[in-house]
Amino acid sequence: MTNSVSPDAEAIFDHLADVAAEVETPVDEMIVFGSTVRGDRDSESDTDVIVVSDAFDPDTPAYERAPEFLKAWDHEYGPVDFLCLTPDEYAEKQENPASALSDAADEGVSIDLPDPDASE
Repeated sequence: MTNSVSPDAEAIFDHLADVAAEVETPVDEMIVFGSTVRGDRDSESDTDVIVVSDAFDPDTPAYERAPEFLKAWDHEYGPVDFLCLTPDEYAEKQENPASALSDAADEGVSIDLPDPDASE
């Protein structure tokens, strides 16, 4: 993962790896950003997650790509916000300084995902 994160954050990262393994859409990358990785998460915080997948249809709005991820999320970890992007959309948002995701690229933590071939 990365530098020092709280045990709560580590548990969330592990759960996100489970989510990636459970959903049908193959996940290329999951990046957690915001209070979870900054260390200022509190009881009102949500978990901010960018999901990058080449399998997402670029003609489908990003919010319509999230339901399977939301269904797999265990809400004992609190609320979550999945932003589901194609690799091109993610790259475009990272390059735009006006985008909130330009900061996410700097502070975000990429989750170690399970190898999809290992389950075969």
